Amino acid sequence: MYEAKDDPCYKDNWWFKLTYEDIDKHEFMVFAGALDYENKDFVLFKIPMRWISDNINHLDIVGDGWINIYLTMQDHIDLRHKDNLSFASFRLN
Repeated sequence: MYEAKDDPCYKDNWWFKLTYEDIDKHEFMVFAGALDYENKDFVLFKIPMRWISDNINHLDIVGDGWINIYLTMQDHIDLRHKDNLSFASFRLN
């Protein structure tokens, strides 16, 4: 959890990472974004790996194969890539 109140360069987001290998290994991946600093309250997302694969050109990928996603806490859009994909439809709670 990266909150703007803690550092002006933070954008109230969560940072999730996965690899190309994860796309082939799993049907879904669950992201858990903490809502508190005690790790007792979370927002959960169930992301189909097929969707990640279909949208790979709209996600940030670094040279060593890591896919980086910075989801905003409020709107659940990815800030890491300029296309700002929405992950809101994958929210479970």
